[in-house]
Amino acid sequence: MLCRVSPPIRSFHASRPSADLNKVILVGRIGTEPQFIKFNPSGLVEPESPNLNAAEKPSDTPPHRQRGLWRFRLATNKSVKDGDGWQKMTDWHNVKVFTRDESLWNPRLVKGATVTVEGRLGYYLTDFQKKIETPARLCEVIAERVNWLSDPKMKMDEEL
Repeated sequence: MLCRVSPPIRSFHASRPSADLNKVILVGRIGTEPQFIKFNPSGLVEPESPNLNAAEKPSDTPPHRQRGLWRFRLATNKSVKDGDGWQKMTDWHNVKVFTRDESLWNPRLVKGATVTVEGRLGYYLTDFQKKIETPARLCEVIAERVNWLSDPKMKMDEEL
């Protein structure tokens, strides 16, 4: 009689047994035009005026060396069973990409472009001035990498 012996089970772990992982990978379409928010010298955030183009930006630092973050919303779709059929639902994700150089942004990353976003989840409170009794805790994706997949005019596969 043959007896089957299973190999020993190896557990997955990083350098230490209690390592945690905060990793997000999303594939979707950019839902808003990416907005650059520059950091001023004291480290505070100054929103860019939407009426200024790159040549008209008032700044002491050349536009190609602006430190700050890019912000946009990402739409991902899913299908949910609805009675006899399926309904397509969209989830919206707030994405931030911190950068040391504004010019590193890929000009193909525009509203409607299909992208992959890799990063981590970050949480923040809605009421920083403590004016309301119970502030909401919101989630955003802090992106480490944004990769372009297709232009806005191309249709995304229904399977993604």
